[in-house]
Amino acid sequence: MKKKKRFMLSTTTLAIAVILPLGALAAPHVIEAFKTVTIQEENVDMKLSEYLPDSSNLTSVQQTALNKVYTAFPELKEFDITGIKSGEGRVDYETMNWSSIQLEKDGLKFVFDIDNVTGEFHHFGRYNWDENYNEMSKEDIVLQAKAMIGSFYSDIDSYSYEFKDFYDKIPNEKLEAAEKDGINIDTNKKYLEFSKEDSDIYFTVDYSEDGQLAVGVLNK
Repeated sequence: MKKKKRFMLSTTTLAIAVILPLGALAAPHVIEAFKTVTIQEENVDMKLSEYLPDSSNLTSVQQTALNKVYTAFPELKEFDITGIKSGEGRVDYETMNWSSIQLEKDGLKFVFDIDNVTGEFHHFGRYNWDENYNEMSKEDIVLQAKAMIGSFYSDIDSYSYEFKDFYDKIPNEKLEAAEKDGINIDTNKKYLEFSKEDSDIYFTVDYSEDGQLAVGVLNK
């Protein structure tokens, strides 16, 4: 089966892969009610929109996905929806149409990305949930990742897992160009991957940055 890449708006991976400035995707401290920016680079032709949500501008697909998040993580019902980003266009040779929805309370954040047509999850992550996160053992990281993924995918216990080099598949010239653009790259960085032979879905987990636990949902 052909491997299909999934775009994760909430990570900096895209910025490394196509050498976009990080600020191109970063949310400003204060955003207007609606803002649209078009980015055109060699490998990117993308329209990015950002807006503050209310009950009238959540699409039915977004609302259905949000309800799934609330079912998986009931504590998030107490969080405010503090922003929605959406994108439509091409990255590399893949055309995508997606939304990224951010929930926030007292500095804690939960972000999830979906396909705007199917509602399929591409990414979900929590941020700033544990200021001592970097001191946790790999065993603790695996347990927390399994608990988080298992809230959406009940068969996660049947998956095997492995820690891998985060930047291993990115060409050296891309890394060098990114460093010239001021992007700090830790070449020792690892990520956690869950996979299963008889499943088309696998998961990548970024577990760094002050309690970040960001899960990518991908197809083989």
